[in-house]
Amino acid sequence: MIYQNFFEALMEFTFLQRALVTSILVGVICGLVGVFIILRQLVFMGAGIAHASFAGGALGILIGVNPFLTIFMFGAG
Repeated sequence: MIYQNFFEALMEFTFLQRALVTSILVGVICGLVGVFIILRQLVFMGAGIAHASFAGGALGILIGVNPFLTIFMFGAG
């Protein structure tokens, strides 16, 4: 009963539907990337990318640029 009410409320609002779809996509993508990193024995590469992305976000906030842009630039570059 509790779960039924939860899912009814979840499907009532569009922003919650988008959040659900986004979280499912992020979970699948992160799972695939994690398996790839482990199989290629690049575990420390994942930690390095995470730290570089964090630095990119901080830099974006400091210079007044969209932080998502700088996160992508630092993470992919």
